[in-house]
Amino acid sequence: FHQLRHIFITMGVRKDFSLPRQHSLMHYANAIERFGSPNGTCTSQTEAKHKEAVKHPWRRSNHNKPLPQMVLTTARLDKLGALRRVFRQRGMLSGSVISYMAQQFAGKLPPILPWTGASTDPGNVPDGDSEGDDDAGPVSGPRMKTNVWLAARHQTNYPSNLATLAGFIQQPGFPHALRAFIHEQNHPHSSHHIPPDDSFDGPIRVFHSAKVEYYAPSDSCGMGGMHREVIHANPNYGGSCRFDTVFVSVGDEAEAMNGLLVARVWLLFSYFDPYHSKDVPCALVTWFIHPSDNPERDKDTGMWKLQREQDVDGEQPVGPVQVIHLDTILRGAHLLPCYGSGFLPVELKHTDSLDAWDCYFVNHFIDQHAHELLS
Repeated sequence: FHQLRHIFITMGVRKDFSLPRQHSLMHYANAIERFGSPNGTCTSQTEAKHKEAVKHPWRRSNHNKPLPQMVLTTARLDKLGALRRVFRQRGMLSGSVISYMAQQFAGKLPPILPWTGASTDPGNVPDGDSEGDDDAGPVSGPRMKTNVWLAARHQTNYPSNLATLAGFIQQPGFPHALRAFIHEQNHPHSSHHIPPDDSFDGPIRVFHSAKVEYYAPSDSCGMGGMHREVIHANPNYGGSCRFDTVFVSVGDEAEAMNGLLVARVWLLFSYFDPYHSKDVPCALVTWFIHPSDNPERDKDTGMWKLQREQDVDGEQPVGPVQVIHLDTILRGAHLLPCYGSGFLPVELKHTDSLDAWDCYFVNHFIDQHAHELLS
């Protein structure tokens, strides 16, 4: 096409050429090698936004000077969407009209919750089986720093006592890990050895999900380039357990994987810090570490290879656990098993994929943001 396209100008069909899609064909091979996909050439995202912001409002207008009518329609739809999020956060849009009338006749109407502000999670549902990824995707608004926060409502079926909670979730190392974290938070620059305070025993609030927003302009994002995803630590997510893996910032960018490590989140929780009079959001994690002291990428795939950190004493069923602050989490991570040459057993389930193999590849081809983090 690029070699013969001038025939259209010669024959008078066109006066010049400005066809971005045809021009992007020249960059296909390089983009696939660098990013795993033809970067920036998919128009499905912009087409979806075009329908929502242009086509549908135009159809609602009378087609006579439609622009002011379209702007008014879009503004009203945004206000209705914001009001709907407020209603959902206050528990006012749960169920159907029939279920609401049945509760009204039975005298068991659910209470209307107080509005806790726009900074909280509007879409979290306390029922563990109902949590989903509905709020994941593009985020409207300007560009902001990476932000992580827990769900709006905590789970009420967990013990609030530290020792009891550790037995409930079958993590015997949890009390020591949390007390060590609290000691580090309260004495970050202490040069003297101060033993951790063993008197802390709660209360602790447990959550099944957290959300993270980060700047990813080349992926599915809003006008400011922001994207949101959901991190789950739920023992009963749709009938099976789900404990996600995340990227955690632990070192300098000059180190391997740009100072990042991959952790698996086993518990999302918060505790009240009396020293600073605020709730501290945390995560209980185990680590995927480099198999050698000189980490390097796999020569065949170009991916980093990690393995689960092993518990030397054998006391922890999932490996040594550690408590980290929620702000150290950057985003979710995707691990691929290092398969062998044999067949997989028939009884293997997808929920066992992070426990069944010895080593895993860190997949940085899931999107461009992940590729940039590990490049």
